[in-house]
Amino acid sequence: MTESGQGDLPLRVSTLELFFDLVFVFAITQLTGILARGVSVAAGVRVLLIFGVLWWMYGGYVWLANARTPSRTPERLLMLVGMAGFLIMALAIPDAFGRDGVAVGVGYLIVVLVHGWLYLRVNRNIAPLTAVNVAAALLVIGAGLAGGTAAYALWAAALALQVLSPLVIRVRGRFAIAPAHFTERHGALVIIVLGESVVDIGIGAEGHAVTVSLASGVKEAIVRTGSTLPAGPCVAMGCGVALFLAGSAAFRHALRIGPARYRLAAAALALAASAVGVTLSVAAEMALLTLIVAAALLVEQRATVPDSVEA
Repeated sequence: MTESGQGDLPLRVSTLELFFDLVFVFAITQLTGILARGVSVAAGVRVLLIFGVLWWMYGGYVWLANARTPSRTPERLLMLVGMAGFLIMALAIPDAFGRDGVAVGVGYLIVVLVHGWLYLRVNRNIAPLTAVNVAAALLVIGAGLAGGTAAYALWAAALALQVLSPLVIRVRGRFAIAPAHFTERHGALVIIVLGESVVDIGIGAEGHAVTVSLASGVKEAIVRTGSTLPAGPCVAMGCGVALFLAGSAAFRHALRIGPARYRLAAAALALAASAVGVTLSVAAEMALLTLIVAAALLVEQRATVPDSVEA
């Protein structure tokens, strides 16, 4: 599949897209600030709600670049404005359910408006979904103004509005897509996230915050490896590994590329492994989590070999 207006050149991920991904990953790493203050159900809900709306619009920008690479000057400038919106959100995320709630909403509104404007230049069929995204951004601003329990309800409404919109809104026309671009873009994002995680884990050894649910527990584990920790950090590590395994299993099931039961079983064991960090030591929990993942992958590989041989 070729890019519109560029002859036979394949649609590839541009340098500007990679720069955009760096800003987005920074926003994701800021979610650690919420968990670093204390692992709790409420903190977990806040992280999931913020991550949900962030990921929705990140996906929107991936689809935008898939439709046409931002190669013209006006498009590049607008993409930079969208990145600024993500940066505003990133800086305000640690206190998104407090004093910086409005700032998060304003940043998200900028992200949404730039996306809608750019996409309308490519495909006007996006207009109904753009209206939904604007409404979601206004709900996030409302959450910042309301605060308290109402903020949770408004954030949840914003996320539900976006996620459920494709089931309600029938977009006219078709969207031409380049599958290879999606693969390359998300592959690059995974590399960036892994790189950020490795760097932040190193910083965590000096007592600073690190990335994602898993890393919020690793932060404490690195400096107190031989001792036990409270339930919060230990559960964070177990939940981080369990979420990864469960998400990987769901992905494999959706694409029908292999069995999911081994990874689901490993996810359940990873959750149970949290008790080891509380009762024995953090080092024992980390070793057990590593063993669980390795064993699950080994069993999965051996279970699928006969099928591939017969095929």
